[in-house]
Amino acid sequence: MSSFFKAAPLLASAVAAGLFASSALADEDSGLYAGAGFFTTTSEDCSSCGYSGQYVEAGYDFNEITSVEFKYGREKGMITIAYAGLNLGHDFNTDWFRFYGKLGVSRIDEDNAVIDSVICNEFECIPGSYTSTYRRNEFTAGIGARFTFSGKAQGFYAKLESTAVSDSGDDVSAALMAGIGYRF
Repeated sequence: MSSFFKAAPLLASAVAAGLFASSALADEDSGLYAGAGFFTTTSEDCSSCGYSGQYVEAGYDFNEITSVEFKYGREKGMITIAYAGLNLGHDFNTDWFRFYGKLGVSRIDEDNAVIDSVICNEFECIPGSYTSTYRRNEFTAGIGARFTFSGKAQGFYAKLESTAVSDSGDDVSAALMAGIGYRF
């Protein structure tokens, strides 16, 4: 069974808990947000295996502690990354800053094509090409911080995040993200 289906009940339970935990909190603590940004991945096992691209995101703050978030990113048509998960943290009694942990499920689709390569065996080298495909659903964890420029929970924001991801070599890598958006 894939990691996505194993983690789905856990995520659904956490979302439900976040929805019902907000009943005593003020309305300005909840709201929709949307944004976009850039990501890059790094791996300490392979210095040339990193990728960079753009992403879009949408989410909802249920209260000052819990939010749900969805991201979709793309890198030059070779890699697409989708993410759905929870942000669990606190605003430390401020409306402009939120520090959180991230728990979710990610989907990575990686398509590599090498054309005009040379394939060699012990007898000869011949021109050729090859393609490789990698698809994976995985549990993902990380940390992040969001800063709202207006001094309130609503308004334009900047955010920085880091999550653990696994690439086609099963190496654990870090995805670093920086973005801007608007919290309604």
